[in-house]
Amino acid sequence: MLEQRRIAEVLDRAEALRAMRRAALAQLDTLTQSIFLDMFGDAATNPTGVGTKPLGDHLLFITSGGRGWARFYAAHGSRFIRSLDVRMNQIGSDEIAFVAAPDNAEAHRTRVRAGDVLLTITGSRIGRVAPVPEELVGSYISQHVAILRLDTRRLKPEFLSFFLSLDRGGQRQIAKAQYGQTKPGLNFEQIRRFQVPVPPVPQQGRFAQRVDTVEKLKVVHRASLAELDALFTSLQHRAFRGEL
Repeated sequence: MLEQRRIAEVLDRAEALRAMRRAALAQLDTLTQSIFLDMFGDAATNPTGVGTKPLGDHLLFITSGGRGWARFYAAHGSRFIRSLDVRMNQIGSDEIAFVAAPDNAEAHRTRVRAGDVLLTITGSRIGRVAPVPEELVGSYISQHVAILRLDTRRLKPEFLSFFLSLDRGGQRQIAKAQYGQTKPGLNFEQIRRFQVPVPPVPQQGRFAQRVDTVEKLKVVHRASLAELDALFTSLQHRAFRGEL
């Protein structure tokens, strides 16, 4: 009985550490929202009076991935970004897919560049959005993902991504664009019509720097959480085998 209590205490402590890391990550998500509100105000009411323009005014290029990429899947090669990889303001790294991309116009068209923003445009994950981090430049996208290539002299990818991710910002417009549709989806013309606030570029740049600081903290916490998850699983197995 005492031994069972000791094992339970060990597992409880490990679970408490995991809970703390998850809470810290949630607080960092809230921090980014607070930074946006502090710098730009409520996206729905626009209290700072920043002018809004159609997103299309700031797009140099918009496209989505083509069909038929399955035959190019490979164990190694270029990263292939699917809709399940695009999360709010980040590209996931679970169950990564790779392709041996062909050297043709279709592949070149769907290859992501620095400063691109990715938006899911079909299926249950529609509306998820993220800027392309430096390490994923040169990746390719599936047919369910759109590339928004910006004129970064006027609109920063980090700012656009975060605005589009806000319930009272871009998500409201995304939901409205789908109203009455039998199959969820966004077309390029709908995306071009999204109304986007355009604060001064230096202010957008400061926001991007602050977001980058928060994202670096998230990386540390995610790595720590992954280690704690592995430790907790190991402790459970050892407890089951009577090795604790």
